Amino acid sequence: MDEILQKYPLLKNQNVPRETFLEFESFINMLQKRNEEINIISKETSKNDLIRERHIEDSAQIIELIDLNSNIITDIGSGGGMPGIIISIMLKNLKNTAKVNLYEKSHHKSSF
Repeated sequence: MDEILQKYPLLKNQNVPRETFLEFESFINMLQKRNEEINIISKETSKNDLIRERHIEDSAQIIELIDLNSNIITDIGSGGGMPGIIISIMLKNLKNTAKVNLYEKSHHKSSF
């Protein structure tokens, strides 16, 4: 597990539960697999280290800007689900019941 935690250096000072990192890894696997079929994110940033830094960690850091007392959080132009899915994973592991709605105009990205 420590090996996974080391892959997210920008989140080490945030109080992120271990389960969250496991779910991030699961999401990365799904995203990379689907990205081979349809272009959700660039091929270059879909590589493990880059995807963590440029998509997962960047998305996770905005949790500090979210009103955690809200019932609904909206991600407009969600693309590959970021930051909406990342925030949703974090909220779930924080035992927060807010709903995260993702909106994306691209049919193939929204079906992912």
